[in-house]
Amino acid sequence: MQLPYFGPRSLDLSRLLPVLPILLAALAGCSEPREVHGDWPVFGREARAHLFVGTEQSGQETLRRVGEALEAFEKDSDAGDPESRLSRLNRDAVAGPHPVEDEDFYRCLKLVTTWARATRGDWDPTYLIEPPGFVAPEGALVPTYRSVRFYDEAQAVRLADPRLQVDLSSVAEGFAIDLARRSFVAFGVQAGKIELGPVLYAGMAPPGTDGWVVPLRDGDDAAEPVGRLRLITRGMAVHGSLASLRGDPAPAPGAGGLEAVLVTADSAGDAQVIAEAMAGLGPQASADLISRSRRVEALLLIRGPEGPYLLGSASLRERLELDSGALERAGGSVRFLLEPPRL
Repeated sequence: MQLPYFGPRSLDLSRLLPVLPILLAALAGCSEPREVHGDWPVFGREARAHLFVGTEQSGQETLRRVGEALEAFEKDSDAGDPESRLSRLNRDAVAGPHPVEDEDFYRCLKLVTTWARATRGDWDPTYLIEPPGFVAPEGALVPTYRSVRFYDEAQAVRLADPRLQVDLSSVAEGFAIDLARRSFVAFGVQAGKIELGPVLYAGMAPPGTDGWVVPLRDGDDAAEPVGRLRLITRGMAVHGSLASLRGDPAPAPGAGGLEAVLVTADSAGDAQVIAEAMAGLGPQASADLISRSRRVEALLLIRGPEGPYLLGSASLRERLELDSGALERAGGSVRFLLEPPRL
């Protein structure tokens, strides 16, 4: 009988290749962290990354992969490009189940329909385009997100109505950030943050701090922030205008007087799509959505009869800081009445 051999054998270096970045990152983690920064023009904005890494080399490689991920999803979700993944889906999925080769893109499609279901259809990531010559059957229901059918075993999608189109603009930036931050683990990033307009993800706290302190601003990149919020491993998104907190002329409010929504969640994609959904729901329905969601925080800017006021999750109380002028314009305080009471 031949016994198993436990003695020395030749070292096959190829087996180390998959774990080599992790081993190098672990060794680099013992040294003083270095700060690296990167920026990329994507989605019509400037994306920015701020990382704390073990070595300059690992930092630059991480930045390269972050940029590639952002640019790739921008291309995939571009409705104006007839050859993008989204355009091919909207064009070809009417004829039957359309295979979605990219697993991440498939997950993004499921994400938007999941949150449409969570709002009971009050927010919907689909829209209608009437094809030439199309006549809807008499009495036919108007298609909604429910007409987007998923076939998980085949990783395929079918649009059950020829008029239906999927819109990813409500989640594209946040989902791209979530894909880009995967590089944090592969290259041993000790702390990292990626911002893209009013959407961001803040990872582990920078060395010697208790979290990332991020400015509170809306989509107006040139405007001064109205305060700061401390985040650790959270995504954040702002939808609407914070102009009334800055003392600037504010646009007409949305449903129920809602001027702006700030949402934090476990991912940037979730934060962005929830903020988009809540902006169309109004304060009461938004509060109901928060109460039914897991690990989601919100800050609502509402225009009341006596002026703007802020309604926030109680879990934000110790992490939110507003500038004195913004706080005064909001009535002097934040009403921390929303769930969750804590994370």
